[in-house]
Amino acid sequence: MLLIPGAFAQSITGSIVGTVTDISGATVSEAVITVTNEQTNQEQRAATGGAGEYSVPNLAPGNYAVKTEVAGFKPSVVRGVRVLATRTVRVDMALEPGAITQTVEVRAAAPVITSENATIGNVLESQTITTLPLNGRTLDRLIRISAGVTTDSANNPRVAGSAYWAASSSAWTA
Repeated sequence: MLLIPGAFAQSITGSIVGTVTDISGATVSEAVITVTNEQTNQEQRAATGGAGEYSVPNLAPGNYAVKTEVAGFKPSVVRGVRVLATRTVRVDMALEPGAITQTVEVRAAAPVITSENATIGNVLESQTITTLPLNGRTLDRLIRISAGVTTDSANNPRVAGSAYWAASSSAWTA
């Protein structure tokens, strides 16, 4: 019963943060940020503060388009921003001066590292898990292919320098 409150604290959403600047590097305040889920077309809006920073929390995992608009600058769109559960993605925008009728569109690539926090982790989607060539479908085998995992024994992985897994993996199957 004591473990049940911890289960409710788990987050399944991600967020997008960033800074909006002009091409000279000066921050742009009061820009309107529109984040659109590319699968569902659901939109969330935010505005930049005085330091040009914005944050759009509580996003369901998926691919997003981030559009930035402010008077006197060309709108800018970044598509293909991948948001994963419990992750924060940084999308910084540099706006060019110009008419509102012009739009700059950028295709986003998956980030190599998470620069927003020092969390070591891995998100495996169900399709990835079912197509992985694993020798046995046990939980410890999935743990061993995650980031930050080391082992000195095939049945005893360590995650990010922690104590050994030491679970009875025969009872856990993926």
